[in-house]
Amino acid sequence: MSPRRRVRLPALLAAPTAPYEIPLWGEPKVGLDQFAAVAKALYSLPLAYRRRRLRARADAQAVEALWPAVPEQMRLSLFARGTAPPQYAGAFCHDGTWRAGVDLSHLPEPMRREVAWCIFRIIELGGTIPTPALSMLVRRLGEVMKELQVHSGELHSTMERLETSRSTFTRAWDCSLFHLRSISSR
Repeated sequence: MSPRRRVRLPALLAAPTAPYEIPLWGEPKVGLDQFAAVAKALYSLPLAYRRRRLRARADAQAVEALWPAVPEQMRLSLFARGTAPPQYAGAFCHDGTWRAGVDLSHLPEPMRREVAWCIFRIIELGGTIPTPALSMLVRRLGEVMKELQVHSGELHSTMERLETSRSTFTRAWDCSLFHLRSISSR
């Protein structure tokens, strides 16, 4: 091995384990409602950013950039009466279903972080968390993620699934039209 190569090898970083994801860049304008749209997703921003144009990047790491804004005590996988900090507990609905709380533990880690960030951001902006509705949404998200894992070998991509459902819908629509035409021509 050459001396030059011996010097360079320790300085190299390890090869990436995941393929490089090309990020989407945009320059959204923050509206009066403090929302900016990046890659078909709405992001809530502080009041100081209203009416400003921002440079934004959307990729799989976007949620990771938001995670540091969530206080340690709000980084929970179960938002319940006993786990939520007292200063945030008042933002959750108290209609009898709050005792069960919102359980994020069955969601994949990136999705769990994003939902936890959304909960914190709603509270930070002075909103309230509709606990029963959020519990149902999170439960359904978990079910869908399980279904996707079970059926991942059957369908290779979401686009293939969309094409399949679109062709099924089109065939059903064509049959309905044919049936309507045959009835109306009698």
